Amino acid sequence: MLKLKDVAGAVCLAVLSSGAAQAIEVTANFDYTSVGADNLANSLLSDDPLNGISNVSAVVTGHTKKIFTTVADDIRDVRDASTTGTFTNLNNTWGLADGIIMSTGDVKHYETDYPAAGGFNDPSISTDYTLALIDGVGEGQHTGFFPTAEQNALLTSVTSVVPEFKDVSQFTVQFDVAAGVDKVYFSVVFGTEEMDENGTIPDPSFQDALGIFLDNSLGQSNIATFDNLGSQDAVNSSHSFMLSQGADGSGGVTALNGILDPSGGSGSPVMLFVANVETGSTNTLTFILGDAKDGIKDSTVYISGLTTYDPRCDGSYPGTAGGGNTSQFDSTVCDTTGGTDPDPTAVSEPTSLALLGLGLLAFASRKRKLH
Repeated sequence: MLKLKDVAGAVCLAVLSSGAAQAIEVTANFDYTSVGADNLANSLLSDDPLNGISNVSAVVTGHTKKIFTTVADDIRDVRDASTTGTFTNLNNTWGLADGIIMSTGDVKHYETDYPAAGGFNDPSISTDYTLALIDGVGEGQHTGFFPTAEQNALLTSVTSVVPEFKDVSQFTVQFDVAAGVDKVYFSVVFGTEEMDENGTIPDPSFQDALGIFLDNSLGQSNIATFDNLGSQDAVNSSHSFMLSQGADGSGGVTALNGILDPSGGSGSPVMLFVANVETGSTNTLTFILGDAKDGIKDSTVYISGLTTYDPRCDGSYPGTAGGGNTSQFDSTVCDTTGGTDPDPTAVSEPTSLALLGLGLLAFASRKRKLH
């Protein structure tokens, strides 16, 4: 069982100015026991001590392997790879709080300024978790690991095509919410290498998919959708908000070729998700990511700030609301109904000034009566 982090802090800070250096540092997870899962769960939680989430437990499944990446017949990279990990946002890239990272490839490839060799879909930043190797090096025959029948059913339920999936990464977290809470929130950035240099997905059947399944007393539903002019479109590599980042991410901050960016490049690609829960209930969130049809051209997701209060309430949320239940996003302002206030004891500056004014009026009135 986990406890919330005891370090207070905002869920998301303002986006850095364009001239500042940016750095997302990734730590790969190689522990697929309950210890590794609990570490991921703790990294997913918002670190505000008043977060109304408790009794957290988790399960993680994914893949690890020794990779031998070659470029021009030279071994370029020899190390261990993993499909899950944590990330630390050292310079507030995208305004995204620290959290967890999941990929159908190697999560280390998706930290800032990974030294890619260049060219779209460069095989040196694509990881196929195959058992076979070519002459002891390289990424093998690109067969990939097949999902379980349950994983394949989850992934095919969230795509418009029905491909086979490989190199599946899955993380499940169970938690309780406090009395009076009926919503949870978290932030997501999704990207892919399936996009070509023209900013399109050449073959829609290669539709790498993300599922986010909420299971509680209200039922089970996939909430990995994002609002597109009133239509809840699945979060995958074919979403209409996918935006090219240039060759191997040269136009962005990671090696991802495309990022799902509802701001259209004018702001942060961070997406705010909300899920309905019953007050005082136990809930299960399952995040699952699959590579469609092959084990290469990977997709990756950054997830952070699981909390019971609307992170827009601090006035500096960098991203766009619209993930999950869009009915909760009718307003662009902070939603304080059914959630928890990040600091219920705090008094805002306008409120404190109003109270001071009332105090002065009361004092003046009392003084007049005494005279």
